[in-house]
Amino acid sequence: MSLFAIDQEKCIACGLCAQICIEEVFECNEKNKLPRIVDEAKCIRCGHCAAICPAEALKHNDMNMQNFIPVENLSIEPEQMERFLGAKRSVRHYRNKKVGKEVVAQLLRVAQLAPSDNNRQEREFIVVTNPHVIAELEKATVDYYRKLLALMNPVMRKISYVFMPHAIRELEKVIPDFQGLLRRSQKGEPAVFRGAPCIIFIHALKGNVMAKDNCLAAQHYMMLQVQAMGLGTCIIGYATAAASSLANILNVPKKNQIISAITLGYPFYNFKRTVDRKEKDIMWF
Repeated sequence: MSLFAIDQEKCIACGLCAQICIEEVFECNEKNKLPRIVDEAKCIRCGHCAAICPAEALKHNDMNMQNFIPVENLSIEPEQMERFLGAKRSVRHYRNKKVGKEVVAQLLRVAQLAPSDNNRQEREFIVVTNPHVIAELEKATVDYYRKLLALMNPVMRKISYVFMPHAIRELEKVIPDFQGLLRRSQKGEPAVFRGAPCIIFIHALKGNVMAKDNCLAAQHYMMLQVQAMGLGTCIIGYATAAASSLANILNVPKKNQIISAITLGYPFYNFKRTVDRKEKDIMWF
């Protein structure tokens, strides 16, 4: 079966399907301008050909056409969008309320709308809601930084500085953060995942140079959807940096690496206004 079905009676010969296809799967007949398939093996399943067709004459047989939803008159005022983005805060205090599976399922659907290299969508998700597993991940992350701090004692830092001065200078900037993490943990606080009822990890192939971009795009799509749904999230860099200590707990395949970790839950506090951001120098060419 061909990947495409073109209804010649519906087709208005506008040529948009051929124009939008970056892989040149289609070409238009010079006489009647009707599109024909040249090389469907090049198709990357982006769906742009079907999405742009004004007559709904083109169907992609490897995609669910019910998910091609009309987008006419779908717009957000730029000023409103800017305020929405400005209102988003990292949430580190959560209410004692579980996040329903239907909520997480919606977020994962939105995550898959995010762009990926060549539309491969090569990213996978792990959702953790079991309190015992979250506690295990918390302990493993704290242990990672305890060992790291022990290894990077003043003597070792001085020796290492000779070979990698820049890396050691950057490490010394965050050592107080690591020490604070351990202090909070020793007090019995959930210092890493902040008591969130849900954690979502995204992992992808180690050999894919675009893996980080693919996963972080999905991460940010989810986080903005969370904002719209009245929940809160926070990027947990401590967890991604300690990913090697968490992979076995989460049964991450050896071929993959954890790229993203975010908490998810209902905010305990509600912010009343946006915050200031530093203006950056911009180079124009």
